Amino acid sequence: MASEKEHSPNKVILHEHKEFISAIGKKLKQLRTERKLSIFKLCSDKNISRNKYALMEKGKLYFNLYSLLQLLDYYKISPEEFFKDMK
Repeated sequence: MASEKEHSPNKVILHEHKEFISAIGKKLKQLRTERKLSIFKLCSDKNISRNKYALMEKGKLYFNLYSLLQLLDYYKISPEEFFKDMK
């Protein structure tokens, strides 16, 4: 029996969060493309849903800090480095 969490719809990104969430997504996409990784390869390596990751890159999904930190570890970049140029 599938858990209720698996079927929960994504939370709507609040207007005041859109710019920040979108900036994180763009930076994640930049890291992936600079390293010439496909979404399939990245998601396979990190055991992340391709749909979830694609929504993260598009800034259309709230995600938890643990997920972001796992991705930064994968890219071998510190959180400080990742966020240093963001407003």
